[in-house]
Amino acid sequence: MNSDSIRDVLETSSFNGANLVLPGTLTRSEYQAVNKAIEAAGGKWDKKARAHVFPRDARQALAPVLAGSDLTKPPSRKKELQAFFSPPGVVERVISRAAIGRRDLVLEPSAGHGALALAAQAAGGRVECCDIDSDHVDELRRLGLNARIYDFLKLAPNPAYDRVVMNPPFRNLQDVDHVTHALGFLKTGCSRLVAVMSPGFQYRQTRKAKAFRELLASRNSLVETLPEQSFKIAGTSVSTLLVTITG
Repeated sequence: MNSDSIRDVLETSSFNGANLVLPGTLTRSEYQAVNKAIEAAGGKWDKKARAHVFPRDARQALAPVLAGSDLTKPPSRKKELQAFFSPPGVVERVISRAAIGRRDLVLEPSAGHGALALAAQAAGGRVECCDIDSDHVDELRRLGLNARIYDFLKLAPNPAYDRVVMNPPFRNLQDVDHVTHALGFLKTGCSRLVAVMSPGFQYRQTRKAKAFRELLASRNSLVETLPEQSFKIAGTSVSTLLVTITG
């Protein structure tokens, strides 16, 4: 059973809070493949509930697994969430470019462990943040941040923020989706978005990449290459850019 087939089964399952009920009748081998993906997300079969039960909302728990490229292999939690957190040097660059003013309202939409959010708060901003992972949000709240569990791309734009600072997931140009969506949260005028991004949009010839290049060309934007190995301490050697969009 390939990843697409597993994804089809999971996406057509019934969700009720922490419970997931698989659709129809699966063969033993099909069930084993689907169950492996469920267990990777923290779900377990509960005979009494007649469902796979998760320690939190089942749909949210499965979201990072469904986003993975290969559901036939146990995922690395960090890789499946694309959770490569911002090292101190990168954080310093982002906050410097953001030029956060005293009492600016700042959004961090993929907050992870809170490195950018805490630095934005220390710079004087009033920070709001969200993350798709409930464990991350619990930690963010323990750090005193105003955080909520949310898939940012499903959050309706609210042009109320003076600044957005972000280190979104990169895979398959997800960073382009996140940055484009985040622009809808900025106030009109002297607002600013600063994002860590992959250089993929610079050379790919997909419709999405071309549209993003056109967007940057139409805005007051700055694209800078971050030093090589900027994220080595976070567990990846991926090349990165710093993208700043003002106004």
